[in-house]
Amino acid sequence: MPKKVVIASSNEAKVAQLKSFEFLKVFELLSGKDFALGEVEENENTLEGNALIKAKTYHEHTKLPSLSDDTGLFINSLDGYPGTRCGRIAKSYGGYEEASRAFNEKLGDSPDRGCVFACAIAFVDDGLEIVVRGEMPGTFVYPGIFGNCGTNNGYNPYFIPEGSKLTYAQTGFAGESFPHHRLIAARKLMDRLRETSYLSSKKAL
Repeated sequence: MPKKVVIASSNEAKVAQLKSFEFLKVFELLSGKDFALGEVEENENTLEGNALIKAKTYHEHTKLPSLSDDTGLFINSLDGYPGTRCGRIAKSYGGYEEASRAFNEKLGDSPDRGCVFACAIAFVDDGLEIVVRGEMPGTFVYPGIFGNCGTNNGYNPYFIPEGSKLTYAQTGFAGESFPHHRLIAARKLMDRLRETSYLSSKKAL
């Protein structure tokens, strides 16, 4: 039987996306909502720190291997703002649309609309802690381009990844059909787990 691994999040969209990655199906991925732990306070200054806090907390609570991620949007001309506090900053503005409008106003006539979407993934099991990072450079755009994704899609409508003419929202930001920051990080995690022999050990079965 595949090893059970809990995704340390109650965000069902995030859980669904991670479950859609074929290479993660060596595990039986469980949703954090199944364990009534709720959201863990993210009080670190880095994506890596926040991801590790969540993975450790869920591992201690569930006694299962735990996987967690934290994501951030870093806009070059705004000195990396909103960075690790993406969700909280959007909430302070009243939503992602309002926050993105404010970012656009801060950028003004700046010709540099470059930014990076980054994801840190942490994996914790007894005696094992791994943290990896995936990044996708791109361009911040406003107004957002939503495609068929609807309106509840975070900053995805405002980000065009490098090498594409479509925003994350237009692509659907799901599965493995195109490279994105969470996919890059998840692949790095699996590489690290293979390097440590975790996937070939009895612990992973």
